[in-house]
Amino acid sequence: MPTEVQNTLVPFDIPAADVIIRSCDNVDFRSLKVILSMASPVFKDMFSLPIHPNSADQHDGLPVVRVTETGTTLDNLLRLCYPICPPEMKNAQEICEALDAARKYMMERPEKEILEQFRRHTKEDPLGLYAYASKHVGWEEELRIAAKASLRIPSDEWDRYPVLLTMDVASYVRLQGYHQRCADCVAYHVINVDTSDWESTEPLYYAPCIDEIIVELLDNLVLEARHTADKDLNANDIIRRKHLLQVMSRDIDQYREQHGVDGWLIHLLEFIREAMRRKPHMDTIRDLEKSWDSDFGGVAPCRCPECHFRITDAISLLRRYSEQSFEEAIDRVTF
Repeated sequence: MPTEVQNTLVPFDIPAADVIIRSCDNVDFRSLKVILSMASPVFKDMFSLPIHPNSADQHDGLPVVRVTETGTTLDNLLRLCYPICPPEMKNAQEICEALDAARKYMMERPEKEILEQFRRHTKEDPLGLYAYASKHVGWEEELRIAAKASLRIPSDEWDRYPVLLTMDVASYVRLQGYHQRCADCVAYHVINVDTSDWESTEPLYYAPCIDEIIVELLDNLVLEARHTADKDLNANDIIRRKHLLQVMSRDIDQYREQHGVDGWLIHLLEFIREAMRRKPHMDTIRDLEKSWDSDFGGVAPCRCPECHFRITDAISLLRRYSEQSFEEAIDRVTF
């Protein structure tokens, strides 16, 4: 018994239709050749071929063109060819299948719109987009966009995303390696120990993300946040230590400058570094700005409002001054 053919709704039900595009799951799209021909040179060439009058591939007197795409994919794709509101695709699979079809039929305007939806959807499901994009040859740019967006999801949480099980091993290992390289890159960018030409037993720290303009501001905020002997606030009585921290100058030559900073600024930067190592994305710092249940790596063990606001102000200052440099550092990581 033949499978029942399903009809679609506006705009694919018009009486003026002169061709039917039938999906692989038997959904009919009554369309206008002139619109499809303008949208796709593939359809234009297809419609220029002569049709045998006794062809069995006709329905209601209209020629039927059978394609390999599903009804959902065709609905998304063909709506982008008509002068109507573009469809908002629901998930990564729909977006990638529609993009593949747009490229197959050489539809430039639909491809551009689908790529925009691809980029927007990276905020919701970057791993899903990466998984489906990995199934297509030549999708390097889409893979790179999805991989970069996926940095906001720590790799130790990937087991919550079963879609990753659908990709091949090489694509998975490639994504894993990219995450690790980005994690190492941003961790180094926050703070590291400079071991070059340094003979002292005291460590010399280097913070590429900080320059001479904000290092004193950050140090002062941390100093204001640390209580030393206020028992009413349950703060620890800790002797302050100074450490040497190298930061970049604002001069055109951009040489390293050494500053003596409070040890708690070093601890705060190390706390941010480890958070960024786990999730190498600027969302990590934004989340720390809004965190209420944290002593920020022991920098504010009293958890009082005064300390909290000083530390979050310091983190916010760091983000505002260094966000671009973090993005540039990640962009230099090889995918």
